[in-house]
Amino acid sequence: MSALEYDALHWEERGGAIIPLETPLDINYPAENVVALSTVFGYADQYTGTANLSAARPTTPSIRIQDNQDGTGTATVAGSDSGTTNHVYVFLRHGGVLELILSASRTGDGDVSLTGLSGEYIGFAVSETDNVLSLPSDPDGFWVTNGNHYLIRTAAAEAELQATRLSQYGVQVVFTNGDDEVTVWASLERGTEIISLRRGGQTDTQDLVFHIPRQTGFPPASFHSGSTVTYNSIEYEIDTVEPSNGTILNSSSFRLSAGRYRSAGNY
Repeated sequence: MSALEYDALHWEERGGAIIPLETPLDINYPAENVVALSTVFGYADQYTGTANLSAARPTTPSIRIQDNQDGTGTATVAGSDSGTTNHVYVFLRHGGVLELILSASRTGDGDVSLTGLSGEYIGFAVSETDNVLSLPSDPDGFWVTNGNHYLIRTAAAEAELQATRLSQYGVQVVFTNGDDEVTVWASLERGTEIISLRRGGQTDTQDLVFHIPRQTGFPPASFHSGSTVTYNSIEYEIDTVEPSNGTILNSSSFRLSAGRYRSAGNY
């Protein structure tokens, strides 16, 4: 054998002789489960293929994943062949570099818990039997959140829908809160008009209720005393603010009671 003919992975030329390497160079061999069943391969034949390439694929399963709103999710696998092992893989929907995570496995159809996740994901299932894999299921998009995150996300979605509808049939008002002013979409619930003498003989006192969904610039972090809503060029002073879900952070809309020629309430 000449110096140009030997296998440099396993042999070397030393002193004019071709001798085996004491430690063969590292080779990235394929995984045994993708090499045909009983095929021996690798340096010193240390690997044996386990893939039954002639076997039929298992039936492709289906998957549905739901957010438990406590930092976990539940994946429901259905439609798989009896006795198959079903693997649930997930990856972040907006994660930049794709990182596929084997999140859970179970035998047969049913539910598995997904833990250690946080954010928006896409998941799918693959069935396995005798080292043969099914085609992947259709993907399912899902969130994993804690309870507060879920309420905020739900409120934002509801508010977007409300604002879209109001842009078609609602009214635009100017909300002023301290030094901040923003034009927003609102729906108007007319209150009882009260004709009376107030504040130095002013008349035509009117109570109005405005329903304002969450939108760009609204709500503020807090509502200041003396905040106003201007509608049809008339300024109404806000008496009360009622968030739809108890707090500003978690609410999708706000009920603002306002009036003319009166003192503002506490909120």
